[in-house]
Amino acid sequence: MEKKYLKRYMDDDLERYLRMIGAILIVGPKWCGKTTTAEKHANSVIKLQDTTKQETYKLWSEINPPKLLEGKRHVAEYCSGCWT
Repeated sequence: MEKKYLKRYMDDDLERYLRMIGAILIVGPKWCGKTTTAEKHANSVIKLQDTTKQETYKLWSEINPPKLLEGKRHVAEYCSGCWT
């Protein structure tokens, strides 16, 4: 069963900014809806804390960074210390 998306006050701004620049960083405390909101607006999602893909992401970041950002709209979910 798919979860119903609850519209955020920033959705319209996100759409406008993504049309202008194509990538946005969303910052906030845990469990406030950053990932859900970002996934609603993004064409591609990279979760750097995904331990099964960290090495692949790191390799692509070194040899061909644009490969990580395929599509027109991007969100990268970052956790501190993922690539230490």
